[in-house]
Amino acid sequence: MQKFYEKFQNSNKKIKENKKSVKQNIDKKFKSQQKRIENEIKDFKRNADGTLISVRSLFNELSLPEDSKFVLENFDAFIRNSISINNKQLQLLPKSIKKLSHFLTDERENRRLGYMNSTEELYAYIHYFTWWNLVRLIKIFSNFSEEDLNISDGDFCADFGSGPLTVIIALWLSFPKLRSKKISWYCVDISSRAMAIGESIFYSIVAKCPPLNTESDSFWKIIRVKGELGINLKNKVKFITCANMFNEINQNSEKSYEEIAENSVKTLMNYGTSDCSFFILEPGIPNASHFISLCREQFIKNHKNIILPCTHENKCCMNGKNAKKGGKSKWCNFAFSTEDLPQKLLKLSEQAELTKNRVVLSFVFASSSKNIQQKNDLLECRIASDSFILPFNKKGFYACSNKGFILISSEKNTNLKSGDFISIELKTPFEKLFTDSKSGAKIVNL
Repeated sequence: MQKFYEKFQNSNKKIKENKKSVKQNIDKKFKSQQKRIENEIKDFKRNADGTLISVRSLFNELSLPEDSKFVLENFDAFIRNSISINNKQLQLLPKSIKKLSHFLTDERENRRLGYMNSTEELYAYIHYFTWWNLVRLIKIFSNFSEEDLNISDGDFCADFGSGPLTVIIALWLSFPKLRSKKISWYCVDISSRAMAIGESIFYSIVAKCPPLNTESDSFWKIIRVKGELGINLKNKVKFITCANMFNEINQNSEKSYEEIAENSVKTLMNYGTSDCSFFILEPGIPNASHFISLCREQFIKNHKNIILPCTHENKCCMNGKNAKKGGKSKWCNFAFSTEDLPQKLLKLSEQAELTKNRVVLSFVFASSSKNIQQKNDLLECRIASDSFILPFNKKGFYACSNKGFILISSEKNTNLKSGDFISIELKTPFEKLFTDSKSGAKIVNL
């Protein structure tokens, strides 16, 4: 009996000690969290770390040529001039778009390889996805510098995964001065029918939006090539584009993203001249953004300069790796509102139950034409997130800078947007800036 009592006492003592230890740990953890919160409050309350010197938009609406706006508003009319469709098919269009949207996203395993050759699916794709892709591309291209493309009379260029020639149409509409140059375009895709319809749409748009010099005999020649990346082309090319192509390749491949990016960039480089430029665009989702970051890394290894969207050529601090799993990982993506977009397209989206309030994308543009010019006395940043609420009536943005990953804390009425390129004159040395415990980013109070 005595032994049992002693055993009971010892057990009870251990329970009390465990309770005390647990309570101490909880108190310690609580105090640590409380201290962290207090420090973060101090971070956001302190005086400004820098002054905003300049802002340049990535999606400046004023950069769009007037005739481009007309084509975007009435793109459905150009489609109908190139594809024969009856009233019943037209009525079923929203339903067909919704069905195709599922095939391209959550039901992609049920999608046929040649879906772009089906009349119903091809028409739905062109009428909806091509229209939206034109909006994305023209928003980006119209804020490029024509000199960055470095395309001259007589040059050959190539677009891989062309589909209905969306990139070619977007480039024509975005660069009126480029229309007067003789350019031969290799358009490569597995769907010859999609390319044929795209070529018809392209030339109908050319008729409506001719070169600025009406007496010029210049033209863009379309060379349709049925095939995939890796197919032989007769001539070296000066400019290579790939839009929404790798997203499908990556979905169906057993290879790692690293391996696909390395092999793909190597193949693209083999097509190009020594001064070739490269443009790759994908959806602004974590996996696609991570792939874009890997391609960027490969271009740098191959001695290409990153013109856009980066402010530097250091290691990508928003590479999207493991972003789907949460945590501190962020991905580089840019978004713009649909408020000023074609009303007919927005209405069609609503009818197909695919309403959009914002458009998101990730891209990289690499070239040999020039190096990034960095001003060592300024913090140069590219905002790569939507705004979010911060304490004390402030709003925040994640951004990539020439000094690393940062969190910009600004007044609520500051008119900054996703994609903006901003220059900041720092008052606080960068290494002395506080670090955000959630993301690991340096906090810059404006």
